[in-house]
Amino acid sequence: MKLYIFYTVNTPADRDIAYLQHRLATAQITPELVDADSRTGAALAELYDVMQRPAVVVVGADGQLIQPRRSDALRCDPLMLQAISISFVNLFVFVFDIVLLARVVWSWFNPQLEGPIAGVLRDLTEPILAPIRRVLPRSQVLDFSPLVAFVLLQLLSMLASWLGGSS
Repeated sequence: MKLYIFYTVNTPADRDIAYLQHRLATAQITPELVDADSRTGAALAELYDVMQRPAVVVVGADGQLIQPRRSDALRCDPLMLQAISISFVNLFVFVFDIVLLARVVWSWFNPQLEGPIAGVLRDLTEPILAPIRRVLPRSQVLDFSPLVAFVLLQLLSMLASWLGGSS
């Protein structure tokens, strides 16, 4: 069995080809890189009906095409990228909600937020809470900034999901 990777030299796909070649090498697969614009590359591309580049073509020992993979296999699908972005935003909101909730509960038992765990919670949440506190009116007893942060984070998550679903 032989694995050909057809590509055009000096294009943005070169980085993807190098990455693919590295990944295949870790699996002990050595592909044959074929410049699609060379004479050999053009003949092989015509033989195996490769119209787009980059493309991965697997050929059996008998020379028959086993499994063609056109350039879509090497490019990042915009919808997939969008779904990954939305998942990342939702994961961030979920994790930050947990950290924020931990800070609120911790502050009931340790209002000055002293100690190593409290310091980590403060360091993680203060970049979000401090700007909210500057905008909110001051209250002597209760700090409403975590509540506002929860609401804003949920709105961010909903907005990301809505934008992802509208396309």
